[in-house]
Amino acid sequence: KTSLVETLSWVTVLIVGLSFLAGIGVIAVIWMLVARTWVLQQAVRRRTAALRRTTARLRQLATTDELTGLYNRRFFMSRWNMECQRSLRYQRPLACLMIDVNKFKQVNDTLGHHIGDELLIRVAGLLKEALRQTDVLARFGGDEFVIALPETTAEQAELVAEKLRDIHVPVPDQKSTLPDVTLSVGMAWNEGF
Repeated sequence: KTSLVETLSWVTVLIVGLSFLAGIGVIAVIWMLVARTWVLQQAVRRRTAALRRTTARLRQLATTDELTGLYNRRFFMSRWNMECQRSLRYQRPLACLMIDVNKFKQVNDTLGHHIGDELLIRVAGLLKEALRQTDVLARFGGDEFVIALPETTAEQAELVAEKLRDIHVPVPDQKSTLPDVTLSVGMAWNEGF
């Protein structure tokens, strides 16, 4: 009887010991799984943030002119179609200004493309300053810019055009003897019926 009790005691101790070790093993596995999950979640967060940044950059590249930071032709044409539909539907006035930088080719040919680029950046900045936030300004191509003027009558658009024609931009080269660059502005409008 004593040896049976001793054997059962040792078996009990062995079972308790193995249970304890198994419990520690289960805890270790759970901890490793939790740690692995946390590491994976961090990786997913980093990749998601990188994907959001990349998507935002692609969206920006798809709608803006890289040199001037203005909207590009593709964005403008899409927005112009929307503005035309809105103007027709609600019978509201809409105007459009086309702008050409006078003597731009001469600046480019004489002083180089880097000076021409700097000149376009300055013109873009001055145009942006002269307009309302609701106006849609875009670089249409080369030295051409276009502006949609929603809720603008022909008389109001003519005032804006005259203001833009008064802009004189010094050539961004101190050694240059070229005169200030001016803008030619053409206009079209719809009175909204």
